[in-house]
Amino acid sequence: MNKVFRLGAYALVIKQEFLLLTKKQKGLYEGLWDLPGGGIEFYETPEEALKRELLEEVAYDIKDYKLFLALGTTNPFTKEDQSYLFHHVGVIYLVTDWEEKKECIPEEKMEWFSLKTILNLPLTPLAKEALKAPYFQSLIETP
Repeated sequence: MNKVFRLGAYALVIKQEFLLLTKKQKGLYEGLWDLPGGGIEFYETPEEALKRELLEEVAYDIKDYKLFLALGTTNPFTKEDQSYLFHHVGVIYLVTDWEEKKECIPEEKMEWFSLKTILNLPLTPLAKEALKAPYFQSLIETP
């Protein structure tokens, strides 16, 4: 079985009672909704990766953010007759201020989803685990 490891930086971008998600266009999670963000490149800090990925994926220049949590998931996959064990570690930030860059073209399909129904979506394992965190759950349960 092939083993794949991925380390990434991801964002919880919340506007009122909605969370921004991106739809995976390729890879093992193709077709699933995910937190915006992605892989940390060699010599890049998680914060640098977060800023770069959000600008690339959703055309947001993030201004203020704080560390939310770090977590990992391990899941088996089969794609094109190849078996994988995918270990995904994410450093996840709560983004509290951002600016949309109209001159940039987002690379990903993105959509805002209600906090109340978000766990019913087809989510990547990492996104699903992040959204089960107690702080995030308190946002969902707030009347």
